[in-house]
Amino acid sequence: MHWLNQRLSMEWSILMKQSEKKCRIIACSIFQAEIQYLIEQNLLKGSVEFLDSMYHMHPAQLEIKLDELLQTDINDSDMCNVLVYGECYAGMSKVSTPGVYRTNAMNCIELVLGREQYRKLRKEGAFFLLPEWTHRWQQVFSEELGLNERIAKDFFGEMHKRLIYLDTGIKPVPHNVLNEVSVFTGLPVQVLPVTLDKMLKTIMEAMKGALV
Repeated sequence: MHWLNQRLSMEWSILMKQSEKKCRIIACSIFQAEIQYLIEQNLLKGSVEFLDSMYHMHPAQLEIKLDELLQTDINDSDMCNVLVYGECYAGMSKVSTPGVYRTNAMNCIELVLGREQYRKLRKEGAFFLLPEWTHRWQQVFSEELGLNERIAKDFFGEMHKRLIYLDTGIKPVPHNVLNEVSVFTGLPVQVLPVTLDKMLKTIMEAMKGALV
């Protein structure tokens, strides 16, 4: 276990003992494997509910779904909710429901990389791929965005220089799938190993705000 994870786990145990509140994590399924791993390692505690990552393509529906979930606990002063999301729709950064705290990140990539590295790589023309969406790339690019290979090459070529797959270490790197995405977009692929430390720290910070 990484030393930062050890420290965060200790802080979390102390915080849970001091608080009488119950905590629910509501997260995008793009992080389902990673969050389940953190729970299995006892680095996160509490109930967790995942919403399909395709809601990202339909922000109005995501807003409605989240509002429905949060309303179930609105009168329970002992329940707090932590949203593991970026700013996925207009106004999401201003969620004002009592007992609700959102992770402080612009999007899911920043949540993993941290703001500084995310902005640096984005300026260098990177298009990021996380494991869950990589396996659903055809659904995202073809069905949701309506791209074919010719249009995709033009679209990605205008704004990006390479694909960066963020290898969180939970699942094997899908090299065959990445090659398919590379051919479809016309961009080379770089595999970038990342830890879950930054994501865990950001989730923990949101939880502290909710539990204190």
